[in-house]
Amino acid sequence: MKLLLHVGPPKTGTTSLQHAFDENRQILIDHGIYYPQGAKQLVGRVFAPIHHGVFIDLKGWDYAYFNIDSDQRSWSRALHEWMLEAREHSCPFLLISSELLSYFDDQDWAAVWQGILEAEGRSEFSFEEVVLLYTERDIELQAESQYAEHVKHGFWEHPDVGIPLMADSINSGRHRIESLSSNVDQRFRFQLISGFFTYSRENDPPSEVADLSKWFDVLSNGLGAIFSNASLPKMNARLPKQAIQELVDFNRVNTPQRLTSSLPFADLNDDALSQEEQQALRRLHLFRHELSLSYELREKVYQLELESIEAKANKAIADAELLAVEHQLNEVTQELVAMKQTRGWRLVELLRRLRFWT
Repeated sequence: MKLLLHVGPPKTGTTSLQHAFDENRQILIDHGIYYPQGAKQLVGRVFAPIHHGVFIDLKGWDYAYFNIDSDQRSWSRALHEWMLEAREHSCPFLLISSELLSYFDDQDWAAVWQGILEAEGRSEFSFEEVVLLYTERDIELQAESQYAEHVKHGFWEHPDVGIPLMADSINSGRHRIESLSSNVDQRFRFQLISGFFTYSRENDPPSEVADLSKWFDVLSNGLGAIFSNASLPKMNARLPKQAIQELVDFNRVNTPQRLTSSLPFADLNDDALSQEEQQALRRLHLFRHELSLSYELREKVYQLELESIEAKANKAIADAELLAVEHQLNEVTQELVAMKQTRGWRLVELLRRLRFWT
C-alpha cells in the first residue's frame, strides 16, 4: 500500500479538491484510491471534508480557530484505522489531504513519521512509499491570494511588503517539503503536480482555470478522463482590493503587535494573552467573518433572510463579549430592509456603525 499525502500548499485549490475527493469517494475507490471520511470544516457556507483534525492535534494548534471539532484520535491511531479501511475496500492507495502539513517544520515531520511507524506496527503491514503531492500554482497569484488570506486573520503589512514575504514563504515551504526524503526517511517521495492551473494575464485581474482531469490523472491513469468536463467549485470567495485595504487598516490598529508572527494560528484561549489581547483577537475574527460575508451577500442578498442576519449578529456579539451594542440591532435590521430595496447597501459600513472594534 502507498500513502498519498496531499500537502497543499494553501491557496492552490485545496478546499475545492478536498470537496471533489469527498463527493467522488466511490469513484476513487473503484480506481483503488481510498479517501477517508474526515471532519467537516465550515468554509463560508459549505462544510468541506478535510483531515486537518489529527494534524491540528499533532501541531498543538487551536481547534476552535479552524471551525472544526477535535478528531478525538491521535495521528497514529487515525492512520491505523484508515489503513484498515483502505484494505477492506481493496485499495492499494490511501489518500489523505491537509494543507496544514505545508506549515510543518522538520520536527513536526519527524512526529508525522513516528505516527506512520506506530500505525504500521498496529496494522502489521507497511507502506511501500509515502508520496507528498504538492500542487504548483503561479507564484505571483498564489502569493497575492495567500497575502489576502493572512490579512483576513490579522496581518497588517502593506501589500508591497506582505506579498513578497508570502512569495518567499511559499518558496521556502516547497524546498522544505522537497527535502523531506533526506531529512526524515527515504520512503518519502516528492511529486509536483503542475499544469493543474492555466492562466491568462490578458485580463485584470489575471484569470485562472483549474483542470480537475489533470489532478486526478496523477492519482490514477485514466481517472482524469472521468473529470474531463468537470469544473472546480470555488469554495473561498476572493475579497476585492478595497476590502483587503479596509482589513489592513483595521488590523494595523487592532492586531496585538506581538502576535503578528504567529498569525493566522493565534489561539483565542491562550492563557498567555491578556484580556485586552483576547478581546482584540475576537474582534479580528468577527470583523473578518462579517466582511467576508458582506461581499458574498452582494451576489446572494435577495435570497438571504433578514431574521438570520439578526440571529447571527446576536450570536457574534455574545461570542465577542460586545453586549453593550446589542440595543442597536433593531436599528441595523431596519436599515438593512430599507437599503436592500435600493440594492446598494454595504454591510461593512453597517459593521462600522456597530463599532465592533471600539
